[in-house]
Amino acid sequence: MYILSLNITGGDYILWFIIGGVCLLCLWVYVLQLKYSVFQKNDRLRREAYIKEDSIKITVTFDDCKVKEKKSYSVKPSSNGYRSQGLNSLLDCRNAQTATQNKYYNIEAKAKANGTTKTFKVDNLPFDRETLLIKLYIQKEITIYCNKHLNSYLFDLSFLD
Repeated sequence: MYILSLNITGGDYILWFIIGGVCLLCLWVYVLQLKYSVFQKNDRLRREAYIKEDSIKITVTFDDCKVKEKKSYSVKPSSNGYRSQGLNSLLDCRNAQTATQNKYYNIEAKAKANGTTKTFKVDNLPFDRETLLIKLYIQKEITIYCNKHLNSYLFDLSFLD
């Protein structure tokens, strides 16, 4: 049986049905990922707004902030395939792995809140040391939002964007 003179037989419908189903499934997964990323962003913004409205506002100057470097090392195999990794480890064990060094920068600030001095810290900022120091110097002061019990806090780092 031919429909619309496209020479499509009954067996071809199954193939087109499967292709259409796979395309719809891919589209559905893509839409779910978009919704999830929007939800995460909105949730983060909602938490930041909640912390900002119901907390103590502490202002810290540039002189009270320290930028510290944190290093970590990761070891990866020097070759791609498992077979070549095995041969490399048998023949020359010194060059079987390569170690790479990762640097992260943190901001630490000491401030008084509720009569006690506390050290506030932000980890793993995606900037190098010089860029971070320049942006901090231009900003002159940082606002820290801290809850009344001093167990959670939020740095206002919107100037780093």
